[in-house]
Amino acid sequence: MRLPLRASILTCAAWIASALGGCWHPLPAPETCPRVVMRNLAPAGGSFSFLVDEADDRLDRGGTLEFSGEDPPGRCIPSLASESFFPSSAGADAPAPLTLHFDCYFESGERFIIEVRGLPEPRRWQTGDLDVELDVANIHLAHYSHGWRGSPPKSCAADIEGAVAHITVTEAEGGPRPYPDMVTPSFLRRFTLTVDFDDANAEPVRRGGPECGKLDAHLHAAFVLDARDYQHEPSATCRRPREPLQSRVP
Repeated sequence: MRLPLRASILTCAAWIASALGGCWHPLPAPETCPRVVMRNLAPAGGSFSFLVDEADDRLDRGGTLEFSGEDPPGRCIPSLASESFFPSSAGADAPAPLTLHFDCYFESGERFIIEVRGLPEPRRWQTGDLDVELDVANIHLAHYSHGWRGSPPKSCAADIEGAVAHITVTEAEGGPRPYPDMVTPSFLRRFTLTVDFDDANAEPVRRGGPECGKLDAHLHAAFVLDARDYQHEPSATCRRPREPLQSRVP
């Protein structure tokens, strides 16, 4: 005797459950770990220029870009990001250093990437100037050429030894708070970040790939950071402790 379709389905389901040793239970919902993150900042304005003298053919390549917050450059992707987040146990003194990443394309066919890590946590900055000596492990660059006057495409990458980041804070209000605010409601930091290096004050360090020759770079960017940039995520999914931020420079 053939069973009706519904009865057949129920019978098969019962047989499968028995074969698997019991009833199927849905996976538990992921555990939540509330946190606060600082969103990535785009510059409100600035300029970026570079000059590369490739070690093998001694040809200079370079370019300059200017940008503003109202008209961001379509061929340049700049950002200032926090290297970590604030867990629910974070106090007012919890550290969160910053990383500046610039990835720019030029009309000449050049691509230039510069990454500056280990910039100081900004919530206690006051108005004035701050110079940050950059350890060789904290500033990286890469240059890509799509060919120049018939030459084949090339690339080089280097760490920079001896460079300094200059921070000028023009407006500072409010300060740090414990979780979940991390900053006071009136918190505001207006600042500029300048990184300059050339043969006189810095030196490229070979990273094991194609070697860069002479390198000159100038980066000047203005940023505005306020309380809205610290975002509370009460339902964030738990994850293993975050490892140090990995460089995006090849």
